[in-house]
Amino acid sequence: MTGGEASCVSTDDGVTSFRVEGAGPPLVLVHGPQVGQELFAELRPHLVSAFTVITYDQRDRGETASATGDGGLQSAPARNDALMRRFAATRAFDTCGRLAAIVARTLVVHGRDDAVVPIQDALAMAGEITHADVLVLAGAGHAWENDQPARAASAIAAFLADTRRPQSQPVTAVACRAVP
Repeated sequence: MTGGEASCVSTDDGVTSFRVEGAGPPLVLVHGPQVGQELFAELRPHLVSAFTVITYDQRDRGETASATGDGGLQSAPARNDALMRRFAATRAFDTCGRLAAIVARTLVVHGRDDAVVPIQDALAMAGEITHADVLVLAGAGHAWENDQPARAASAIAAFLADTRRPQSQPVTAVACRAVP
C-alpha cells in the first residue's frame, strides 16, 4: 500500500487504524499517549519520498477502539477512562538506568522550546544510550514534528541514511515524550 489511505484491521481486541504511505525502507512513527497518528500529519509528507511511513492509532486513540466483550467498541466515556489509565501508566514508567541496554544507534529528537519536557531530560536520555545522537530543534516546542517538520524529516532521513553506520547495525529514532 503506498497511497496513504487510512485503513483498519479488526482483531479480537477491537479495531486498529493505521496508514502506510511512501516507498523505501519502513519507518514506523509512534505517537504519545494523548494524541493519535494525526500528530504526524505535517511530518509525513516530508518523509514519504524516502521511506514507507507507517503510523497507527494506539489503543483508544483516533480511530482505534477496544472491544467491549459484547461485540461492540468502547464508547467515548470508556475511551476517556482508558486515556486516564494511559497517563497513569506513563507517569509510573521509569526508564532511568535501563536505557544503556539499547545497543542500536539512536537519534533523540527534542524541541528547544519544549515547555512540557525539559531539555535536560532529553540530554539525560541520550547520555544513557551508548550510541545516541541528539537533535535539538530551535524554534520548536513539544510538538516539534509540527513546528519544524521539514527540518526534522531532513535530519531523521540523514541519520537513517548515514553511511558511517555499518549496514548490520540497527538504528532507532526516539522522540522525547513524557507526561509531567
